[in-house]
Amino acid sequence: MIKHQFSVLISTYKNDCYVHLDAALQSVMHQTYPPAEVVLIIDGEVSLESELLIKKYHENYPGIFKLVRLAENKGLGFALSIGLMECSYNFVARMDADDICCDNRFELQYLFLQNNNDIAAVGSYITEFISMPGDLNKLKVVPNNHQNIVKYSRFRSPMNHPTVMFRKDLVLDAGNYKHMPLFEDYYLWLRLINKGYKLANISQSLLFFRFSNKALQRRQGFNYLKKEFHFFNTCYQESLISFGSFCKLLLMRLPLRLIPYNILRHFYLNVLRK
Repeated sequence: MIKHQFSVLISTYKNDCYVHLDAALQSVMHQTYPPAEVVLIIDGEVSLESELLIKKYHENYPGIFKLVRLAENKGLGFALSIGLMECSYNFVARMDADDICCDNRFELQYLFLQNNNDIAAVGSYITEFISMPGDLNKLKVVPNNHQNIVKYSRFRSPMNHPTVMFRKDLVLDAGNYKHMPLFEDYYLWLRLINKGYKLANISQSLLFFRFSNKALQRRQGFNYLKKEFHFFNTCYQESLISFGSFCKLLLMRLPLRLIPYNILRHFYLNVLRK
């Protein structure tokens, strides 16, 4: 197997289903461009089934899986910041522990970054599913060129986080991942843009994203609204967004956190998706 010079960065924790993790890792290792390294952060305790699965991959792919264990759960931003420092290669692909890559994802993104030296990070569309890829048939589209990404970023995250491949040195220059619960990725994209780095998205779906009712339910209520306010206020204080954008964001998102779940689900699946 020819391995290509990039790392894959994944974090897993106790709530991840080992069956979903297995499907994610299978999709990572059966690529047209397989990675030279997979950095897997084990964020606190995980189930026995997950431990056995991780052990199997570590043994079956000697020299590829680098395991980083955190004694207790620290959250995604902290886990990824630690994991990124452990990545041996400058090209780093993000992957979540419950999604499934298309088999040519890494090839397309690796070649894109090689051929576009001015791009700091490249993502793609995602196809959402519930149990099996294709069962929901919903596509989350994001803008493809930097100019439109900048405009889009004023009101929504402009990149689908688990689809992204980026340049490690530039992400570190922008401050690495930071602790910003539920908004670690959006915060990073805004800081990259503020640094003057360019972002891009490939105009096709390269990943099947597992849609979860529980995850969507977490986007409701006062606790989520507090985290959202903290994130947007931090971005405003750091001059990542304007005061006008800050006000518009709060006005746009406040009703979404307070409406009944069925209406929110319809909005996400039928208004924000294709």
